[in-house]
Amino acid sequence: MVGADVRQVEAEIDSCIRKMPIWNVKRDVLLQHLMTIWRDGLEVVHLRYAHAAMFQLEEGLQNSLAIEYLISTGAYQSIKWAMEYARDDGLEEVSDNALIDLVMTVPAPYVLLVDALKLGSHDRAEFSVDHGSKILTIYEGGNVSGHDSAIVRRDHITVPFHKQSPLVEDSDQLTTRWTAGEYRRYWRWLRPIVERAQTETIMAQAGPLAPMQEIMKRSVVVEIPSPASPLERVQEDLTLTTAKACSSLKWKIDSWHDCPFIQIGDSRTL
Repeated sequence: MVGADVRQVEAEIDSCIRKMPIWNVKRDVLLQHLMTIWRDGLEVVHLRYAHAAMFQLEEGLQNSLAIEYLISTGAYQSIKWAMEYARDDGLEEVSDNALIDLVMTVPAPYVLLVDALKLGSHDRAEFSVDHGSKILTIYEGGNVSGHDSAIVRRDHITVPFHKQSPLVEDSDQLTTRWTAGEYRRYWRWLRPIVERAQTETIMAQAGPLAPMQEIMKRSVVVEIPSPASPLERVQEDLTLTTAKACSSLKWKIDSWHDCPFIQIGDSRTL
């Protein structure tokens, strides 16, 4: 179990994050800059990945995946913090360097801590606190087998599993507010909107004599219009808002897959 000393450390870490000067910036300004950093960061990662794939550089592929995790996790967690801690009447300017430093250094270790505390609540991790050096050591037991059954048993302890047929009919009620068919129709409605926004194509070649190849569409941040009912209910549930980030839902929403749209002012962006 997670002891009181570990919870005290958790509270101190949360307090330090909450008191960071960066949250003195206006909330919408922070959110807009964080979305830009996320977009630009992914573009750099995809270019690195394409370069590694073109020249068959295995280490480059692995490094690209690691950097993508840092950027995606860092940007999303920073957005959640901005919604929770920033104000509507804050400063109008922010240093991109300060935001990049935040995104790349703070959220990933914090997310690991949250995951470890979850394991600890199920007796799957132990903690040692050294108050003098301010070091929290987490022990997750011995080597975990890569065998499928071991992974499934571990996940069963911490993540609730529900039986669900892979053949989901359009009439199946996925949530209390929308069906599988409405969910599918929403993404079919959104696809052409996003495709029209991606107007630039990045080209590259493996050498001076090699043909130019299409690498990818340039990443963009798109403002999403409101769909007709009942699809608007799908969009509402897939949008991260300040109300969600400030409620107990923040512990359940931990990645872009949960809420891929970000509410900034009166608009939703992707």
